[in-house]
Amino acid sequence: MIKERKQPSKLSYLMVSGPKYVIRRENVDCGGRLLRDSDNYDIAPCKGCSKKVNTHKNAAIYLVRSTKS
Repeated sequence: MIKERKQPSKLSYLMVSGPKYVIRRENVDCGGRLLRDSDNYDIAPCKGCSKKVNTHKNAAIYLVRSTKS
């Protein structure tokens, strides 16, 4: 569920409720598998498209898409 709130400084931000951790290893762009290990934790290669994917950004996109459903 997405809620919009106002802070005292009148800046708006979104509050997203969802799972505490995202353990998805799926690339949100191509659906390929992210190959994460201790050497590739923040930036992981994708087995599907061979691109290097920022795993934190990928998880954030997944969370937003999953809360819209």
